[in-house]
Amino acid sequence: MSNAFIRIVDQSTGTELIRYDLAEDFSIETAIVVGELYRHNGEWKFNAIGSGFQGGLAALCGHYGIDAE
Repeated sequence: MSNAFIRIVDQSTGTELIRYDLAEDFSIETAIVVGELYRHNGEWKFNAIGSGFQGGLAALCGHYGIDAE
């Protein structure tokens, strides 16, 4: 996968709030984590991650200590 990005848009206004362009070419990865969206002290936060996994969902889950069948 190349030229990938994610964006968060305010549905009521159509305004793009966040755009994160993935700098890497994920051509051999079969699962990726692009970022995490969470609330902290009442505010929405976004943390860009951009990690790729060659083992698909099982490898991604294993990274977080979850067993995927």
